[in-house]
Amino acid sequence: MSGNDRQSVRMLARPIRGVGARVARMSAPARRRINGVLLRGTAAFSGLLLLVAGGLWSTPALFHAVAIRMGAAAAGASRQTITVGGDGWPYLDAGRRGAPVVLMLHGFGTSKDAMLLPLSWLGETHRVIVPDLPGFGEHPLHSDAVPDADWYLERIDTLADALDLKHFSLVGTSMGGALAAAYAAAHPERVDRLVLLAPAGVQAPVKNSFMAAVESGRNPLEISSESEFNEVVELVFARPPAVPGPFRRHLVELMIERLEATDRIVAGLRPFLLDGLTPLLPGIQAPTMVIYGEEDRVTDPSMAERFRAELPGAQVEIVPDAGHVVFADSQRRVRELMTEFLAPVATLAD
Repeated sequence: MSGNDRQSVRMLARPIRGVGARVARMSAPARRRINGVLLRGTAAFSGLLLLVAGGLWSTPALFHAVAIRMGAAAAGASRQTITVGGDGWPYLDAGRRGAPVVLMLHGFGTSKDAMLLPLSWLGETHRVIVPDLPGFGEHPLHSDAVPDADWYLERIDTLADALDLKHFSLVGTSMGGALAAAYAAAHPERVDRLVLLAPAGVQAPVKNSFMAAVESGRNPLEISSESEFNEVVELVFARPPAVPGPFRRHLVELMIERLEATDRIVAGLRPFLLDGLTPLLPGIQAPTMVIYGEEDRVTDPSMAERFRAELPGAQVEIVPDAGHVVFADSQRRVRELMTEFLAPVATLAD
């Protein structure tokens, strides 16, 4: 992004941040009304008009930068950065201080901004923190990293310490779900409740083509062209969203820039994501809910049986008509499940 583009983002982001801060200070009922309107599309539509009117449509990097800031503002989240061990951790922070905390971990190849929907749901009753994990989003992979599961778990723990989070609930999706479960097993004293959305990390009784490709050493989520981007979107969503052309092209460019780091992460995490979580599951003490989409073509829904076997007290749900990004494909049902499951923690804190 050029210096002029960065200056434009700062100018546009200033009022957007103000909106987000005002929404965050509102009462829960007021936030529900505002967020309901914004997240149903009014803000997105108004923002699109702004982008087109300002000529941003033809500047994909600027389009992306402003769009993600508008998304955070619509969800009532502020964009923060904290330095941990010399490295900057970008994160979203939403909800009210003093409320029970939810730490949310995104999936492979995505970022904190992909978690705005569940952040907006839980921000009504919790403080929600969503970091960019190293190597994703706005967080470069640390130069000296050996990015296996143990390394990521240590980094997550140091982040929780830096944010002074004594205990919290964990929500994770896909790769983030596997890491959340492993963290809960390693640190049972810190985890109140655990929500796993299409988690990886266990061997599926039914091996789909995606899993077969991963086992063979391929990365089916690697993107180096627009056609591969479209294939991945079709793979992970039961109802793929429309992605504007300039936005899509910019995302592809970012992914190409990160291919070397991505390859390091894949090599480091592959054994854990294939079946490294299974022996850790008996160590989980927190009440746990596991949700898979019935049409998931990445983490096959038969994986739910592994969690039922290893965590007999867990609440396991298979959501119809939903794919790998289960919280986006079936928003009403997943919101209902998550808010009801996490409600006891919120109630205790009131």
